[in-house]
Amino acid sequence: MPVKLHNVTIVIALLYTIGMQGQLNDNLSAVKNMYEVIQKNRITSEEIKTLTPNINWKQISNSQEVNERYTITFSAILQNEWRGISFQTLEFQETEKNKILVTGNVSGKQPTECEGVKTTFQHLWTLKDGEIINFNEY
Repeated sequence: MPVKLHNVTIVIALLYTIGMQGQLNDNLSAVKNMYEVIQKNRITSEEIKTLTPNINWKQISNSQEVNERYTITFSAILQNEWRGISFQTLEFQETEKNKILVTGNVSGKQPTECEGVKTTFQHLWTLKDGEIINFNEY
């Protein structure tokens, strides 16, 4: 009997691991999709709000004051203050269960300026069952 019990424990552990990997894949897919949609389409803030119905974007604020002219923030992208958005060197890392940290560079231009801007960013997305429920920008 001890051998059978040990085998059952291994099977349960494997199923749990596979389930957790599936959840991580769902979370990563949801976050990656957000960057792809913003970059490939001329998406509006209303479309982003539709993709993230659990987030009140009006309450999302930057953790630090930044010079908006030389820093591209996610909230400024949502307010259509930047055009030609391009994300580069994106790195996705699960920092803890259901939290995905995304780092990289973003470039774009303000409609009233000729000069392009490129900045680094850190975004922390919180998800539940593959659905985005919170966002923080650092």
